[in-house]
Amino acid sequence: YTSLEEPPASSRAIVCSAAEKASALLLDQATNIRMIAPRRPITNTSEGKLAAGSSVEHDLSMHKNVVPKVVDADIVSESFALKAWLPVEEKEEDSECASASEVASVINIHRALLLDPENLLARGLLHGARKER
Repeated sequence: YTSLEEPPASSRAIVCSAAEKASALLLDQATNIRMIAPRRPITNTSEGKLAAGSSVEHDLSMHKNVVPKVVDADIVSESFALKAWLPVEEKEEDSECASASEVASVINIHRALLLDPENLLARGLLHGARKER
């Protein structure tokens, strides 16, 4: 996508949508950690013997609640920086919309740097945003 001089509007929309969805999923997974509970009932009795009618011995560890792996802040930071970096489709007649998207890009840059101060893409974007002012 980035190697094209003039990428088609349809591919731009797909890339922006994918980046937006990935960022939303990562942010949701980072902020709303849920326990993963087993679906199958435990077949072992409290004495360690198999329950009546059960022919398969299950490992009790597979029936414990599990906390999924937490998303690293640098990955969420990269998704924010990617959203800020992607070009926004500008409409000449709607300057309010263009300025709102610029503000959203600056906010995403700041979010990225708060999560990972060493994010090189976000640093470069912030430096570029300062030069434009």
